[in-house]
Amino acid sequence: MKNLNFSFKTAAIVATACLTISFGSFFMQNHFYGKSQKMSTLSNGVGTCFTRVTQTFTALMIQDFSSVYMQPDFMSQTQECFNIANTQFNLLWTKAFKAGYKNINQIVSDLHWYHEKTQKLKKMVTEGGVALTNSNIINKYTGLEAAKNSFTDAVDKELEGAKTWATIWFIVSFVTLALFMVVAAGFGVQLKQRRESFDAIENDVANNEEVTAAKIDRILENVFAKLDMPKTYAVVNNYYSNLLEQKYADFEKDEQLSAVKEESVNEIISSDFHEAMTAVLETMQTKAFTHGIMLDIDLEDDFRVKGEQEALEQFLYNIVNYASENSLHHNEGRRISLKSKPLGGTAYLKVGIANYCFNATELNYLNEIKHTSLDVNMNLILIKELINDIGATIAVKNKTSASHNIEGCEIEIIFERVKAHEVQKDVKVIKGTKKEILRAIQSEV
Repeated sequence: MKNLNFSFKTAAIVATACLTISFGSFFMQNHFYGKSQKMSTLSNGVGTCFTRVTQTFTALMIQDFSSVYMQPDFMSQTQECFNIANTQFNLLWTKAFKAGYKNINQIVSDLHWYHEKTQKLKKMVTEGGVALTNSNIINKYTGLEAAKNSFTDAVDKELEGAKTWATIWFIVSFVTLALFMVVAAGFGVQLKQRRESFDAIENDVANNEEVTAAKIDRILENVFAKLDMPKTYAVVNNYYSNLLEQKYADFEKDEQLSAVKEESVNEIISSDFHEAMTAVLETMQTKAFTHGIMLDIDLEDDFRVKGEQEALEQFLYNIVNYASENSLHHNEGRRISLKSKPLGGTAYLKVGIANYCFNATELNYLNEIKHTSLDVNMNLILIKELINDIGATIAVKNKTSASHNIEGCEIEIIFERVKAHEVQKDVKVIKGTKKEILRAIQSEV
């Protein structure tokens, strides 16, 4: 039996180790897989950004100065595109990836001077007839292209490494999980054999018509003999009795306890707004980067608002996603602004969508001038329901310029703020008779 007990212990240790390694490997596989996805998005995004540089260069070389690619706004958006790519790079590596860090910063820096040179040449050619072949603009473009190629090659190399590690960790996870199943199967066989040995004792008890104290003692002796625990057999009854008496004595001072009662202090359910918004922005960054949506974010001090964290995150995701989807209805000036601020007992979030406006039906529905939801976008109905769930209010308006041209729309959500001293914890008090308390403690141990 000693060997059997040792095998049980060994099997438990090996099985636990295999399961732990398997779960850890699965986590690492997901980590490297997620990182490889981000690397792929970054590499593709830089390629998309550089396409804009090429479009500007081509327009300059063919002297199509009226082209949209030669406009300052287009060049500014190109610069912003690389700034976002640089931010994504820093989130992945910061300065740890030296080759990539050098190239992306060179692109961001040289692109500024490239655009200034482009604008200067445009003016000189238009006014003075200067030949573009006498300029070093081609060299500047070639330098940018080389830096871009070096950057994407370096990122692609890192990407291959991440994919390789993801595959390795997947194999480790699979192998250790398979080993766990083998150990578990062997452990099950041993348990079956052990069960059979105890069944023999059970059959012996069943075949005895008369049950006496001596027979009970013999049965216990046989059980503990199977377990190879003679010393435990000698003291188990005495130890258990002493344990109960000791626990019983701990409550003997209070003999007036007679009923079970639970007292709970009401808890104000609150959510961390900054944490929820950060989680949403991390989810939406790739979409914004891929579709060229500029995010203008101004989130002031951390604060908490009433409502559950999951419900708050779901609402913020829907409102930001709605803004993103509607900013895609046009090709220029895709911009979303997010601004929040705590104000005493309230806090607000303002969401602006450039070049998009609500129709009259939507304005009336959201501002509760008319309560009908007919002909209203289902996403707005969902947002309205989520706002009600977290106890917030909403107001929307369209923004126009002095010449009555549409500039965009603004959504303002007012939350009920919860301050730190208002958040309380539950307190539980259990009362009862001595035996009831003793049983409750034993069930919790």
